[in-house]
Amino acid sequence: MISHRKIWRTSISDHIIYISTRIGIKSISRDNISKYVYRLTISTSIIALIILLYYFLHNILLGNINIFEYPWTEATIALLLSLSRVTIVIFISFTVISLAAFYVYGKSKYAKYILVLLSEILSSISAFLWWPIFSLALLNNILPPLIVSLFIMFQGTAWYIVFNVPLSPPSESEKRLLEMASVYRLSGFKKFSKIFIPSMMPRILAGLSAAWGGAWNSTIAAEYASPRPTKIRKIVDVNLPRPRNRRSPEFQKLEDYVYEYIS
Repeated sequence: MISHRKIWRTSISDHIIYISTRIGIKSISRDNISKYVYRLTISTSIIALIILLYYFLHNILLGNINIFEYPWTEATIALLLSLSRVTIVIFISFTVISLAAFYVYGKSKYAKYILVLLSEILSSISAFLWWPIFSLALLNNILPPLIVSLFIMFQGTAWYIVFNVPLSPPSESEKRLLEMASVYRLSGFKKFSKIFIPSMMPRILAGLSAAWGGAWNSTIAAEYASPRPTKIRKIVDVNLPRPRNRRSPEFQKLEDYVYEYIS
């Protein structure tokens, strides 16, 4: 007799199997449930796409949407530029995090604890909160807008790789491979390229797939820098009240850039 506590500790598929056996349906298994869920997801997605396509074509035929009035050329160029930035940021994130993880694996536990602490602190900071810091650098011509944009995108991308690669404990096979590399005295580059990266490839791919979405999400905050080096565009059009107390001229200049459109 299965107790209720054990039942509610199991997964949803076990609940479905338990309920189906109680009502007399014995042909349901975990494989069947996964198959049904997969088919339901695919069919629902196809139906949703068909409905969206129908309404889109219907509005075009009625004249509610004029597709020729939109700047498709500018949008395509902007999309390609964003794609190039996303690719660069993901490559930089992968390189930096992989090298940091390889260094941590070869050191003591304190290095990993420090990396975990820094990752937790920096990953909790939103990408939008970096704008007040880097806006001063932009206004004083310390950093170009492209570097600021890439750093903000890095802030919203790298942590997906961090929490999949360096923070995950190594498996027994990975430990044995690294021990064999130490016994045979392989160089750092061979150990990194021939053992560490192939053994970490499933985790790296999982982190890169999540980082791809995080990079596109961070472009919302990262691509508001104007091509001109000392100009910043307003992020959101909100009517914020002006502070009544007097500020320094430098802060007033920065405040004017934040509250007004500059193009």
